[in-house]
Amino acid sequence: KISILSNNQTSTAIAITNSNVSGGIDINAGTSGVAIDSTGNSNFTVSNGSLTLSGANGINLIGEVNIQSGNTSNFTVANSNLNLRTTGTGDVVISSQKNVDIDATQSIYIDAGAASNFATSAGALTLSALLRGE
Repeated sequence: KISILSNNQTSTAIAITNSNVSGGIDINAGTSGVAIDSTGNSNFTVSNGSLTLSGANGINLIGEVNIQSGNTSNFTVANSNLNLRTTGTGDVVISSQKNVDIDATQSIYIDAGAASNFATSAGALTLSALLRGE
């Protein structure tokens, strides 16, 4: 066991630094995993390139999750479902400064257990269907 202890009260009380521009830091662990705990705000920052989180059985994000990007962002699920779900009394809210585009190569289902509405503040609301053979 190796323990590193600091009694310093600064945000850099313990620093692991690789000063070589081509170097990196590689942490490998066995079946007990890696645990990083903090009682304060924390961050992982990549100044160039992307940050990848990968889990063979998924990634669990617990608590309030805020995803912000100044670029186009994608959620891609290969050969499975993408579910947005709340438990309890929460809502699913999708909003945009421009368009919301829902495309499917098969059916689209929208089900509600109460009165619902589709409204536009300007322009027309168009629903159309193409029946085969007509």
